[in-house]
Amino acid sequence: MSGISFVNPQGLAQPVVDLPVRAPSRLARWRSFAATHWLAGPALAFIVHFLIIQVVATAAFTHGQLTASYLTSRSRAGVGRPVDGRLGHFIQPLDRWDGIWYIRAATSGLDYRGNIQFERFGNVRDTLWPLLPWVMKAGAYLPGATPALVGYLFVNICFFVALAALYRLIAQEFDTRIARRSVWCLALLPTAFFFQTISTEAPFLCFAALAFLAARNDRWFLAGLFGLLAALTQSHGVLLILPLLVLGISEIRAGRRRWTPRLAFLLLPLIGPLIYLNAWHKAGYDWRLLLTIQEKQFALGAPPWKSIACAVNGCSYQRNINGNSYQQGITGTEWSWARQLLDHPGWNTIADQSWRHDLALSGSLDLVITAGCLLLAVAGLFWLPRWMKVYTLTLLIAVLVRTPFEHPLDGMARFSLLLFPLAIVLAKLLDERLTRTIACLVSVALLIGLTAQFANWYWVS
Repeated sequence: MSGISFVNPQGLAQPVVDLPVRAPSRLARWRSFAATHWLAGPALAFIVHFLIIQVVATAAFTHGQLTASYLTSRSRAGVGRPVDGRLGHFIQPLDRWDGIWYIRAATSGLDYRGNIQFERFGNVRDTLWPLLPWVMKAGAYLPGATPALVGYLFVNICFFVALAALYRLIAQEFDTRIARRSVWCLALLPTAFFFQTISTEAPFLCFAALAFLAARNDRWFLAGLFGLLAALTQSHGVLLILPLLVLGISEIRAGRRRWTPRLAFLLLPLIGPLIYLNAWHKAGYDWRLLLTIQEKQFALGAPPWKSIACAVNGCSYQRNINGNSYQQGITGTEWSWARQLLDHPGWNTIADQSWRHDLALSGSLDLVITAGCLLLAVAGLFWLPRWMKVYTLTLLIAVLVRTPFEHPLDGMARFSLLLFPLAIVLAKLLDERLTRTIACLVSVALLIGLTAQFANWYWVS
């Protein structure tokens, strides 16, 4: 009979009492597995993230009401596309806005000419980097696969890999407790649904995290290769060179690595823009068009702080078109939607199309997130390692300098998802259980609402 034996006072070895040992429950076994296996935390965070967004997006697409007016001034053209068979209710709610264009790029080879629906190609924001369309096009050759299905699967795989890589990376820099909180913060941010849409947020974060993890573990060629893949995903990828070099030098100074010529592999992201220019050339465009598009971001010559001031209070500027000069007005952040909700709280207000439209065009989300990123970045100066500071500040400065004057802070809600070190700062701030619980509930509620907005073709960021 199995059990626990007690020794009597005389030191005799015979059992005095025999107590049965209970088998651990399933919950106890899961907790033990989650505490010992590094992949369990990221996997659970990804599953919860996936279920929340997929259920909400499908429900909003199936039972919600699509907006009658696409916000074409904020998009590349709100065109629709056929449903992908049985999976249409899963994929189509998550391929809005840029997703439509990536699907088109996967079938057209970046050539949008000859189609009246795509006449806005060449606008400041119409620079689609080629890696995601290439993956979608290559995967579509598989039996039964479509570019949309391949893109949907690819971005979800990328986000899971990103969470797993970031967990390992953060655990090496801090500890497993901070790593676990950080991946949960990323998975449940109010705009985290962009990680599941057919866009480049999840692939970029995946390749950036893998590049840093490889550099942290003395895999310089892999670090440069993943940096190159990030540079083929978004223009910000080439900026990874600076934090990668800082990380490499920090590892050497700390005595964990030796000086090696292989550090030159960290310059591989420079090849990304060259490959991109070649892809544009093959599509029939002049490579100088890319430079022209980027120059439009600086055409007004306005400093970033003036753009931010316009985002808050509104302003006007002198605009010249074909030799004619006139004043162009810019509307500041609108908070009328908040006043309406305070005056008439309840489901009727939230479900009202006019209220949802006002919320979509208010610009308040990007403004609040920009302010939050700046505050967290300041706190990160005291808590983050040097290479994470360089990564965060480099990307923040780049995006603020290139802030489009016509739509100040437009896209910051999406861009902020790439600043993963700020999730570490959040993890440190949310140290109390009650604070974490309240923050989680508020964040999930916002995530549900914004996912429904996106699925119903309302502009989010």
